[in-house]
Amino acid sequence: SLDGFNELFSKICSESKNFTKIKVGLEAIGHYSYNLLCYLLDKGLPTFVINLYRKSLILRQTKTNKVDAMTNA
Repeated sequence: SLDGFNELFSKICSESKNFTKIKVGLEAIGHYSYNLLCYLLDKGLPTFVINLYRKSLILRQTKTNKVDAMTNA
């Protein structure tokens, strides 16, 4: 929702006013991330969509946020 987008943007801005030091990465989840991507780009934040390829990095082929965070680091 727009309220959620605004809340996220406020939290990002509270970390640094200098957008050159901030990079936002979004998981490529199809059309679900397009609105947020456009919102953040319109606000001037460098935002990237990341296509996660981690099957070769783990033995268990399950998707978890913890595994995704480690492969994006």
